[in-house]
Amino acid sequence: MPLYWFVLVTSIIGVFMSSSWFIVWVWLEINMVSVIPLIVGTGFDMGEVTSAVTYFLVQAIGSFLILIPGIMAKLTTFAMMPTEAIASVGIMAKLGLAPVHLWVILVAENLIWWKLMVILVIQKLAPVYLIFSANNLLILGWFSTATAVLGAVAVLNQPKIKSLFAYSSISNTGWIALGATLSLASTVVFMVAYFLVSIVVIMLLNLVGLPRVFASATQQDWAVWLLWGGFMSFMGLPPLAGFAAKAVFMVPTVSHSVLFVTALWLSVVLSAAAYLTTSLGALFMTVGTASWMHGFRPTLVLVGLLVVAFTCVVWGGWLLFLF
Repeated sequence: MPLYWFVLVTSIIGVFMSSSWFIVWVWLEINMVSVIPLIVGTGFDMGEVTSAVTYFLVQAIGSFLILIPGIMAKLTTFAMMPTEAIASVGIMAKLGLAPVHLWVILVAENLIWWKLMVILVIQKLAPVYLIFSANNLLILGWFSTATAVLGAVAVLNQPKIKSLFAYSSISNTGWIALGATLSLASTVVFMVAYFLVSIVVIMLLNLVGLPRVFASATQQDWAVWLLWGGFMSFMGLPPLAGFAAKAVFMVPTVSHSVLFVTALWLSVVLSAAAYLTTSLGALFMTVGTASWMHGFRPTLVLVGLLVVAFTCVVWGGWLLFLF
């Protein structure tokens, strides 16, 4: 197992260090192959095998689409074909951007938490880096914005915590991909904040579990406050890291397109509604309850959503005004 981790990390660094498109493709293939054993593990669970096969097929297709421009560049017969658009579709498939995002949900449903962290966090690094060298940024920008909104809308209707995290990851991947088309600095800030919060929350759920965390809420256990902080950060609630990252992200976006900014703020409000639903539903849950949505209070969620939305708009607008 340590060997696979070493190959995984080395392949990501190799993508960052490579200047040749073909060498980048080779490192992407090595990266993909190194993840499969981590997903399957040693137990050969059928759910994990299904996730591994799904992940392999999508990533292999994405890698092939990324390789096509390099091949066609050497062939004058295909000189007029939209090779850059084809490569963009390959990057979108690898990242899980809409409309090629459903594989993320299929893979996430059967994985345990730490494996989910590998797919939703670590495996985003190499494809995001490719966006910085892509030329068809307008297409990626529009699809990234659509992904951010689509993921936030889908989050509202998820009864399972893993599905919620998967769609939330899709939405935030849209943010990251859009930032990669606009500003390197803001993208790095957003990625660092989002990845750190995601790692903390996912590892906490992996070690403790959602029901056990909120079952001890009356005892003011450290896990409760840490998980609540992670959820609030995912909402973009000031003054937490998620809000700071999204506010900094808005600075280059607002000068590029007001439509992008409007869509992104909409995704913030929708994500806030989803995480309030999750947090309050789990908080009112008792140990042994069949559904973690038991005890859900629509009135409390509505009031909380309005407060969060108002706070995000006021604080975000003030920070953007300062910039």
